[in-house]
Amino acid sequence: MRGLLVSADFAHPDETVSRTAVSYMLAGMIQHQDNARLFNEVVIEEMRRRAFQSQISRLRGMYFFRGRQEALEVLEQRWADHFVEDNLLELDLRCRQLPSCVDANWITYAKTDNTGRIRLRDCGWIGAYWSGETFGPKPVWEFVASGVAIVLDTEVRRRCYDLLLRLFPESHVAIEMAHIAGEVGSRGGQTTPYLIGKSANAIELCYLANDDDFHDKEIIERIVKHPSGGHLGRLMAAAPQWRSPDFRPWFRTFSLSEVSIIQGAVTLSKLHLSQSSG
Repeated sequence: MRGLLVSADFAHPDETVSRTAVSYMLAGMIQHQDNARLFNEVVIEEMRRRAFQSQISRLRGMYFFRGRQEALEVLEQRWADHFVEDNLLELDLRCRQLPSCVDANWITYAKTDNTGRIRLRDCGWIGAYWSGETFGPKPVWEFVASGVAIVLDTEVRRRCYDLLLRLFPESHVAIEMAHIAGEVGSRGGQTTPYLIGKSANAIELCYLANDDDFHDKEIIERIVKHPSGGHLGRLMAAAPQWRSPDFRPWFRTFSLSEVSIIQGAVTLSKLHLSQSSG
């Protein structure tokens, strides 16, 4: 919609709000109740939080490869179904802090139990991972970054824009506003996954769009002066209502059915979709 990828740390100018934002990777794990992978990622994150705080969190950052050739080599490992050449994109990454450069092979070849969870008695490798050490002679360098990445391929941006129009045909004004907002340096229309505590043993995964900037006079002026500002004005004049995309069908409420204590740190290890979910 906006032609941008944004990490959780840049989700909202209010740090209190931004703190509840998560990466789309984590949202996907929770959405699909991938409990083993969720367990592993939280263990890896706990080590980062304790001993490597200068490194970027895997649960809040974004992932990149240095170049196309390195990405193509990773595809041969078949990490996931979506790791295919057609999905490779060139991006212009903007960040305030240097990305964490780590060898993904530490995670790929980590020893796990029969459920796919990391063996806690044999996880000293996590420190080597966060230290940037190599696993073997052929490291797979992944860059975990906090910032904003611009999608450079205009055709891909157009396809994403068209897909949103098909999914939310009554939200064409909001979609165009978000598209222009992204090009004038605004967070307007930026959609981010958040985890909201519902009770002591339940959390909700939700997707919220930021519309704060659409009430900012300076941002509004930038949008009006944009080359597509006139087109947006005509859409707004012709539309009886301006509806935002409704992401509620993707909201999920989860109950925490199992909690493991690892050296004093609470680790979520199993999630179950609640009956009240959308």
